[in-house]
Amino acid sequence: ETLRLKPHYIPTYIVLGLSYARQNKLDEAIAYLTQAERMNPNLADVQESLGILYEQLGDRDAAWQHFKKALELDPQNATAHKHLGNMRADDGNLDAAIKHYTESLKSQPGDASVHYNLGLIYVDRAEPDLAIAAFCQAADVDPADSDARRWLRKLQSREEGDEQHAS
Repeated sequence: ETLRLKPHYIPTYIVLGLSYARQNKLDEAIAYLTQAERMNPNLADVQESLGILYEQLGDRDAAWQHFKKALELDPQNATAHKHLGNMRADDGNLDAAIKHYTESLKSQPGDASVHYNLGLIYVDRAEPDLAIAAFCQAADVDPADSDARRWLRKLQSREEGDEQHAS
């Protein structure tokens, strides 16, 4: 009804798009958010949401473009940085992933998943002190994060083993 009365009212398209996204009706969500984007391409949240939806559909190129556009509009967009960090980590570009994750944490320091992902990168890079610090942060932010605690136990037991071999 609101679309019929106010066909150029962008918030209606955004609300409908996000509502369809919550219902996992991704094509419908993209259609409404794309209409909002056509009406105003300078809304970082719309770009971010489109990036997430395209990522869920497996269209990495479209997701990448929307996340980059979200960052052009809002360089502190934590969600866009997080998703670009995930994509870079998946591609094996760990330096770029670390950069995006670090930027994400500047705006959202309480995102346990970003701390955890940094920990995994540092494990891959054989940097146990940094990995332990990241997993500690993840566990502090989310005490129920059993994966972070498991990694902490594993890394700390390795360090204790290293100390015993050194003495």
